[in-house]
Amino acid sequence: AWDERRVVVCDPEGKRLCRIRGTHLSWSPDGEFLVISSNRARTFFDWLFSNPNNDIWIFRPDGSCLTRVTKHPANDIEPSWSPDGKMIAFLDRGNKLGWPDSLFVTSVEEGIPHNLTEGYEGTVLWADWISNEELLLLVCEDVHSRIRLLDIDTGDMKKVMRAVKAAKQLVETIKMVD
Repeated sequence: AWDERRVVVCDPEGKRLCRIRGTHLSWSPDGEFLVISSNRARTFFDWLFSNPNNDIWIFRPDGSCLTRVTKHPANDIEPSWSPDGKMIAFLDRGNKLGWPDSLFVTSVEEGIPHNLTEGYEGTVLWADWISNEELLLLVCEDVHSRIRLLDIDTGDMKKVMRAVKAAKQLVETIKMVD
């Protein structure tokens, strides 16, 4: 659905540099650009009569150099930069329930999305970069949530642990620190 969500970028003193419609903001590793998920519709009627799905956009903190990275039929959400700033990973919300179900990666230069989870039976709920070659995923398989490590070059996905077990270990670690 069309919404009025906006991201406001401010300098360290709180002065507003720009305001842009979208969600899921992420800074590039060098701090020169931001990536955002947005449908860029200006009004409800723009949204109604155009392609209402979100695409991935990058821009400078002052709002300049707004560039569409993807023009993808799925609803591209939750972009995140690779550590070297050359790639962006994002989820798509292509299923009928509106849940993210596939993980894509695109180079900032070419903007062609590559589905890294094509044929995978589970649902990707979250992803973040571990290195320029690996992504850590939270996936749902049947009724279980699991944490997996994905090699973007080979497509190999390794089970790290069940998410419940990982959460329990994290809580125990926090208790030990306190």
